[in-house]
Amino acid sequence: MALPQVHVICGFAGGDGTKSDKQALLKSPQWSEEPPTATATTNSAVDKDGLRPVFRVTNLVDIYASVGKDPNAGVSPRLLLLAAHAPHDIYVEPGDKFAWVAP
Repeated sequence: MALPQVHVICGFAGGDGTKSDKQALLKSPQWSEEPPTATATTNSAVDKDGLRPVFRVTNLVDIYASVGKDPNAGVSPRLLLLAAHAPHDIYVEPGDKFAWVAP
């Protein structure tokens, strides 16, 4: 089995509530996927209790990424996510999905 090149986990942004100087980057994971290139994730960002959804993207190769209701990473607007800087946290809206392509 080949290693996935791109892994996406959906959770929420926010603090853990124990100290004012601490803030979790990602809490309460909801789902994760390893979508193939040029294919949107099956799952979408969750709308839960007014929390702000976040996609955490770990990529082993440089990619262009897109988020939205019907994302297309082959056209603008898109993000360049460099593997050397992974993982990447992207704030999204409830219902958004993720897609990627190689540059």
